[in-house]
Amino acid sequence: MNSRERSIIEIKQQWRTTKLEAKKKLSIYKKECSGTGGGPKPPSPDPETNEILKMIPQEFEVDSNKFDSNGLTLQNKDSEEICETKDADVKTVDSDQIIITPVTSKGTTSRYHSLYNTIPSNVKASKRKLPLGVSELAIQRTKVLTNCIESEHTLKIEQMRESHEWGRREHELRAKETELRINNLELENRLLRNKLSNY
Repeated sequence: MNSRERSIIEIKQQWRTTKLEAKKKLSIYKKECSGTGGGPKPPSPDPETNEILKMIPQEFEVDSNKFDSNGLTLQNKDSEEICETKDADVKTVDSDQIIITPVTSKGTTSRYHSLYNTIPSNVKASKRKLPLGVSELAIQRTKVLTNCIESEHTLKIEQMRESHEWGRREHELRAKETELRINNLELENRLLRNKLSNY
């Protein structure tokens, strides 16, 4: 037994740990039961674990804080005390001072619409100016990069054409070599037939 009283946070943490251990034991038991190997049945979880597993679905937590309206007790106050405004300066507005502005079809009031129309349309946004020579360097760099990419592309195309041409020539040479071998075999066959016919 602990000599000191545990806080709610410690108790909750202990309960979480106990739940996790019980679930882990149940998971191991189910995994061992579902195994296809032979042998004796694994031992079932101890009764304490079964009790904890039975309590898990029924648990609920009552929690409240100072912002929770269910945990507050309302005090009866007179409406006069609530409505009192001793230090506040309240200004009343007459109905004659209220100006109603019609809403246009676009969802904006005509006052804002007219204000928008008064802004001159020839106002240009200021552009950030780069230091002298920076834009020219950027243009030259872009040109150099473009030229490099184009030359690399043409070289790759030439290499592909050359490899294709070499492949075609190699194929033709192999075909000729095969044809010569066939002709050679035919000649050897004729020679053998002539020799056999002479004997």
